[in-house]
Amino acid sequence: MTIRLRCPLACLAGTGFMTLLVGCQSAYVGVPAAAHDRPPSITVHALPSGPGRVSPGEVSVTTGTPVGVTVGTTVLITVDATGPGGVKSLSIAVYQGGNKLSEAITTGVPNSEGLVPKTLSIIGHNGSGGVGGNPLYFVLDHLYQVAYVKAAARNFNNQESTLQVNFEALPSDLVK
Repeated sequence: MTIRLRCPLACLAGTGFMTLLVGCQSAYVGVPAAAHDRPPSITVHALPSGPGRVSPGEVSVTTGTPVGVTVGTTVLITVDATGPGGVKSLSIAVYQGGNKLSEAITTGVPNSEGLVPKTLSIIGHNGSGGVGGNPLYFVLDHLYQVAYVKAAARNFNNQESTLQVNFEALPSDLVK
């Protein structure tokens, strides 16, 4: 049984719903020949929690664009990957000061009809490298301190895409 909840984090992914612990489940698709497929598109979502801001607001990043954060802001991270021929795996790791704070990986498997999930999402970790209920987050306590997120996704034709998003604590007048 799948439990679907209405959730603001899922709205960042554009679905309005998420599946408990696994993330957004999407339509299932057939796997095309490799020549007609392409690597999954990855989106990292950064949501400020409590006081503070992430520039520009609730950020959804699909490129390596640097993101400004006001000092002391707790930033919650989620990630999703979508591919025309499905997504076989999605991983994320959150780093700060050269230390890995948390990581998670999830995999998509064919259903009983041989179709595969078009989208995979990670909204939390289990503390052991898997998907779970613990939030992925960081706090930048000092001006110009940096955190970054690395995500990777692979389709069923083993085509991979990666994304690194850098977050930097900036003076509040620079975070719009």
